[in-house]
Amino acid sequence: MLASALLPGCYAGVPDQPEQRPALDGGLPLVAPPDVAAFPNIVALPLGLTFTPLGLVVGDFDGDGDLDLLLTGSDMGGVDSAMLRGHGDGTFAAPMSPGLGGCSAFPIVGSITEDDHDDVLLPGCANNVVVYAGRPNGSVSLWGGPEGTYASISTMAVRDFEGDGDNDLFVLTHLFGEPRIDIALGAEGRGFWQRVVTDFEDVDGFTPTQLALGHFDGDGLVDVMLAEADLDVAWAFGERSGRFVLPMGLGVDVPPRSLHVGDMDGDGLDEVVVVGYSDPSLQILSPDGAGGLDYGTPVDLPGFAPYDVALGDFDGDGDLDVAMVDDTQPAVQWIAGDGAGGLGATQSFALATPAVRIHAGDFDGDGLDDLVVATFADGSVTLLMSTPP
Repeated sequence: MLASALLPGCYAGVPDQPEQRPALDGGLPLVAPPDVAAFPNIVALPLGLTFTPLGLVVGDFDGDGDLDLLLTGSDMGGVDSAMLRGHGDGTFAAPMSPGLGGCSAFPIVGSITEDDHDDVLLPGCANNVVVYAGRPNGSVSLWGGPEGTYASISTMAVRDFEGDGDNDLFVLTHLFGEPRIDIALGAEGRGFWQRVVTDFEDVDGFTPTQLALGHFDGDGLVDVMLAEADLDVAWAFGERSGRFVLPMGLGVDVPPRSLHVGDMDGDGLDEVVVVGYSDPSLQILSPDGAGGLDYGTPVDLPGFAPYDVALGDFDGDGDLDVAMVDDTQPAVQWIAGDGAGGLGATQSFALATPAVRIHAGDFDGDGLDDLVVATFADGSVTLLMSTPP
């Protein structure tokens, strides 16, 4: 069993109508109802794609220092993709085919080849993981991947586990119903030199599908937060061997859909933003500096179910903020961070259609994070450009 009890029971799905929802027990309503406002610079980019877009990721794939957009989706022939190369001023080139293949329309981005280009990683067609290296012309080419196969892949992430300067690949899989974390350790951009697997055999009733990486206890090693939808979050401490100790159930106060990590109070350790969708709410877990966590008061999100979330500094105050999209509401909600691990004022910005993906990044080089959201219902992506104070 987990080291502490998991949140019991399960939660109902999102209501058909965006009616007012009560706060969770002990929950904290938003500081004030969202102010509906026109964002100073909202730009929709029509895509004109020949395939149905499903995924959107952001990275500097051509190595020119400007962020690009990679869209992935499906057509009659399988998985297809399009690259929009960023110009660094908030504009993008027309979509081009980057040559991405594979058997998933939901890649992740990370630097594995350790050059000036971000790479694209996705599940392959032979129970493997493939890495596509970014190229200066905006294309990607098959570079390789870890040796061997994987059990059923739930999610992946890239981060330097042991602090040696080489990025490593974390894969959450399930074997015979039991979760495992598989780390492929990077070898200075030349490949992967070892795979280290942690099997969690004694976590009955906990089947995580989400994985988030961060520094939560100050030991210099990456730890893992695992989440099972609508159940609980568990913390697995990293060890120097590359393995993880038995995950500790945290008993969070919101039914988790997703986890997002960032240093929201400037102490050098990462906070965890636990996002609930079936009962729309947020909770921030903050490291206490002594190997534990402080639980923030849950924040209720009446009438807005966060389907996807991004963290970034959108107002230039140096503190991370939270931005969210609801797949049924044509709007972005933005909650300002207070710099102490909490949340402050909220605003809502109108979109033409609901969005299903959201990413933060400085697309125009002004030093502030902007937003890009996947408004696929009208065949576009939409940019929300932050304005310097």
